Amino acid sequence: MEYLLVQMLRQRECQPNVWSINSSLRAFDNRGQIEMMEKCYEKFLRAVIEPNIKTFNILLDSCGKIGNYEKMSSVMQYMQKYHFSWTLVTYNTIIDAFGRAGD
Repeated sequence: MEYLLVQMLRQRECQPNVWSINSSLRAFDNRGQIEMMEKCYEKFLRAVIEPNIKTFNILLDSCGKIGNYEKMSSVMQYMQKYHFSWTLVTYNTIIDAFGRAGD
């Protein structure tokens, strides 16, 4: 899937941006391909594409669904370090994840 996305972008002479990152991440998440999602995210970071709050909300949601609270914590720390303000979606995502865990 990642390969197809890159090919489609190249054919249309489009450069990947935060919107294509978020769409890719959500697509991998929806298919349960968390490892591919993480690899995709790392590639986009190496390409010096800046994530936005939606990017982090997608990552938090994905980690919460599988109960990876350590990864959620890492994402939250990254957000704090780089001064990303939490939105209502961020709070709801975190509350939902901890609610599923029974915390």
